[in-house]
Amino acid sequence: MAAELGLAGPGDALETMASEQQLANPEWLDDAKPVVLCMVCREEYPPDQVTCPKCHVALSIVHRCPQCSRIVSGKHVRCPYCTKSFIHGDEMPSPQQPVPSDAIALKAKREEHDLQRQKKILLVCVISFFAVFAIATLIKSYRSKPGPGALMGSSYALGEVAMRNAPSVKTFSVGRVPAGAIVEITGIQQDEEGQAWFEIRSNNVSGYVRVNELAPPKGKDQEAGYSLLKLSLTALSDPSEIQDAAQAVQLYRKLYPAEPRGQELLWLLAEKEFLLGMRTGSGELIAAARKSYLELESSGGDYAAKARESLRRIPDTPRATGGKASMPAIEVIGANNTWKVPDSRQALPHRLMLLSRTQVLVRLPQTQKLHAGDVLSGQTASNVVAGGEVAVPAGSRCRVKVTEAPGGNSSQIGLQLQSLEISGQSYDVDTLPVRLPLSTLAARSAPVSFQLRKALLLAR
Repeated sequence: MAAELGLAGPGDALETMASEQQLANPEWLDDAKPVVLCMVCREEYPPDQVTCPKCHVALSIVHRCPQCSRIVSGKHVRCPYCTKSFIHGDEMPSPQQPVPSDAIALKAKREEHDLQRQKKILLVCVISFFAVFAIATLIKSYRSKPGPGALMGSSYALGEVAMRNAPSVKTFSVGRVPAGAIVEITGIQQDEEGQAWFEIRSNNVSGYVRVNELAPPKGKDQEAGYSLLKLSLTALSDPSEIQDAAQAVQLYRKLYPAEPRGQELLWLLAEKEFLLGMRTGSGELIAAARKSYLELESSGGDYAAKARESLRRIPDTPRATGGKASMPAIEVIGANNTWKVPDSRQALPHRLMLLSRTQVLVRLPQTQKLHAGDVLSGQTASNVVAGGEVAVPAGSRCRVKVTEAPGGNSSQIGLQLQSLEISGQSYDVDTLPVRLPLSTLAARSAPVSFQLRKALLLAR
C-alpha cells in the first residue's frame, strides 16, 4: 500500500534523509518533521521500526502537513494539497517538488471546475428568472382581466357572436356563443372609444360581447335590471328588437312598480320606437311610440311633460315616401335578388316582402325522447323584420323536423325549420340544418336560431 501511495518505507529512511541532505539539506519545521507511520492503523513508531506489530505491514516515512493535517510522502518538502512548505525558508525551491506542483495544477483544475459549475448555476438561475417572469406576466394579465363577478342578469344571443378576451374588437376571441344561447351577464365595461360591452359567462367561459349583440336582458334585482336595460335601450338599433325591449321594460315596471326609474326606461323605449319608426317609415313602431308617450303623460311623473311635447311631433299617419299619387302598385320589401311573380290569374297583392338569408328564432317545447323524422310544433320567439317592417310576427306557429336523433356515442340532435304560419297562411321554408346537444334543448328556454337557405316571398 505504501508503494501504491508513493510513500517511502523505513528501509529507505536513511537513503531518503541522505538524499535530502545532499540535494537541499532541508531544515524541517518542528511540526512537519518526517515520522514513521503505519498507513493502516495510523500508529506512529520509532525510526528503527520496520513493521507494524499490529497490522504486520511495512511502515512508511511520511510528513503530516502542519496546515491542512494531511499525510504526504516523506519525499515531499511541500504539501501537494495546500502548498505549505515543510522547511524553513519558504522561498527555497524544492528540486523534488517543482513549481507549479501537481497540487497547484489540481487546485487550478478544481477552480476551473468550480467556475464552470458557477456558470451553469448562473445560467439555470437566469433561465428560471425569465420563466418565472413569463409565468408571472401571464398570471398578472389573467388577473388584470375582470373575472366572472356576481351575476347581474341574463339574456340570449341575437345571432352567433364571438366572446372577446377584453372589451375591444381588437382582442382575440375566447369562444363563440351560438344564436339563441342563454348567457349570464356578470358586469359592464367600456372600451377605449367609450362603447359599452357586457361581461358574460357561457358554458363556464367568460368574455365580452357588445351590448347590441344580446337581447334586452333581465336583471336579477332592481338595481341590476335598471342598469342593464338602460344600457341595452341606449344601444338598441335593430327595429326587430323593439318588441323584446318593450316586454323587458314592461316586466321591470311590473316587478318594481314603486321604482321611479321605470318611467325613465319607458321614456328611452318610446324615444327608440319613435326614432326607428320615423327612420324606417314603420307605422307600427310610430303607433307603439304614441302608446308609450300616452302612458307616460297619464302617469303624471317626471316624464309627463316631455311625453306631451313628443306627442305633438308624431304625425297622424306614417311618414310618406314622396312622389306623386298613383294607383296601388306591387311593392317588394327586402328584395335583393330575383323573385317570381304570382300566378297572373290571381289578384296581385299590393305588397310583397322578400326574406333572404334571414334568421328566425324559434321556441320549441322541452322534450327528452326524440326520433329522426319527428315533427315539433313551435313558435317564433321574436318579430322577423324586412325593410323595417314586421314580416313574421312573434308567436307565429311553425313546424320543425328532427333530422338527426341521438344514438350510440352521439348526444347531438339535428333540427330544420320546415314551415311558418303567417296570418293564417302556411309557407314552406328551406333553412340550414342546426345541430345542438339534446340536453341543452331539453333544459333551456332560449330559442333556436334557423337561417333561411332560400329566399321566402310573402304576399300582403
